[in-house]
Amino acid sequence: MTTDEMVRLMIERAPVWVAAQRDAFLPASNAVSEEDRVVLSAYLGSAVLQSARLAWVDEIPNPDFYAEIERAGLPRPLDFRLMTAITYVDTIVVSRSQFEGPGSWRPLLFHELVHVVQYRVLGLERFVADYVQGWAANGCFYEAIPLERMAYRLQARFDRAESRFSVEGEVVRELAAGAARASC
Repeated sequence: MTTDEMVRLMIERAPVWVAAQRDAFLPASNAVSEEDRVVLSAYLGSAVLQSARLAWVDEIPNPDFYAEIERAGLPRPLDFRLMTAITYVDTIVVSRSQFEGPGSWRPLLFHELVHVVQYRVLGLERFVADYVQGWAANGCFYEAIPLERMAYRLQARFDRAESRFSVEGEVVRELAAGAARASC
């Protein structure tokens, strides 16, 4: 299996896996707390804050299709077991083993809610394709994935306590600007 074949496999299989993970974690999830919704409402619309769900696990599992990639002799793309949190459409799964404590909660939650908005804007299939292609096109570095860079930029603005801004508006604007650059 070549790296290009691995990317195609991930783009093909990941949407089904993401949807299955969302469905698996949803029943044991909780709504975003009222306190968090009040603070985050300066940045996120009520539809996002009302629909987002939170589930806590000991460790975030890797996709089942990673076994096929590893059998082909390629390294594991991203080790989800080392992640603090991951978003499956509107369900944010947080790893107890990686969570750094209460002081990191709101920045982490804000970051993951940016991903909820990205899923809403792009849809599941395109989010996954953009995420995987962004990872592959940027040296297979998590930190270089454009959707992650966007989430971290917006999180930095939140961390600096910038005045109110619309995450949805910023996501749409950045995605449109990226599409315009890609078509030139």
